[in-house]
Amino acid sequence: MLLVNEWRYIIRQRLFWLACLILPTVAYVFAIGISGIDGIADKHLQALHMTMIMMSLPLLCGALAPLVFLRDQINDMKELVLVTAQSSLQRLFIRTVLLSSICLIL
Repeated sequence: MLLVNEWRYIIRQRLFWLACLILPTVAYVFAIGISGIDGIADKHLQALHMTMIMMSLPLLCGALAPLVFLRDQINDMKELVLVTAQSSLQRLFIRTVLLSSICLIL
């Protein structure tokens, strides 16, 4: 249930939808822009995947991490969240799972 609530929160954020639009656009630009390795299709595909992993995934994690991990401080609800029945370790685990699943899906 906690993961569903975290997912509902992240769906309502503009930055999440912006990342959903920009990431495929960057992938498309990289796919048409890497033309130095035209002879071998395997090398071209490998270069494309390495570029996406090394450039896009850290940017995506860096952009979405404040939304996921700092949402209590950003919305001034830290005191309210700290008095709930969940431990801080459980909240951190759920938020880490959420960020990891978003990065894997996108």
